[in-house]
Amino acid sequence: MMKKSIFTIALLMLIGQIWAQQDETLFSKTHRGGFFVSTMIEYSDFDSDVTSAVGGGAAFVAGDVFFGGYGMGTVSYADLFDGNITKLNMGHGGFWFGIVPFRHKAFHPFASAKIGWGGLNVEFNDGAFDVEHNIFLLSPEVGFEVNFFRWLRISAGAGYRFVNGLDNTMNIRNDDISGPTGTLTFKIGGFGRRNVNN
Repeated sequence: MMKKSIFTIALLMLIGQIWAQQDETLFSKTHRGGFFVSTMIEYSDFDSDVTSAVGGGAAFVAGDVFFGGYGMGTVSYADLFDGNITKLNMGHGGFWFGIVPFRHKAFHPFASAKIGWGGLNVEFNDGAFDVEHNIFLLSPEVGFEVNFFRWLRISAGAGYRFVNGLDNTMNIRNDDISGPTGTLTFKIGGFGRRNVNN
């Protein structure tokens, strides 16, 4: 009888410990650590003309940090800069890493950065030029993330895109493409078990 009591108490303590390790979500419970894939939508201001970009990424989760890679493409058909540009394409990809403190809470902050390389292609409306340039980008951002399910997290962030590598040969400067950004990201995967030391 004593052994059964000790076993029952130990089992209840173990269950309590497992419960304490679960992350909070809106609709289900989740454990800690792993890997995710994501789709992302980015909004930016190309010379006062809001432009959207779409892309995706994948990353490993290790505690409160994640690291992986991303890719993103932008197409703008609006009249930009001096009005001679018919089409502007920008594609880039590279490293993606961030920190997500209080990840076990249903609502929590995050900070991340994308460091990438790519190309900018510009077509002018007279058809005379189709110019491509290599570019380097750094895009830090901060925001909030919501745990909807153990396998789905949605984050919204605000940041700034720094671009380097452009010159005035296309009448486009680094500052024309650099600027504030807003990002909506959908992450799907396994986010791992929360490690708790009582």
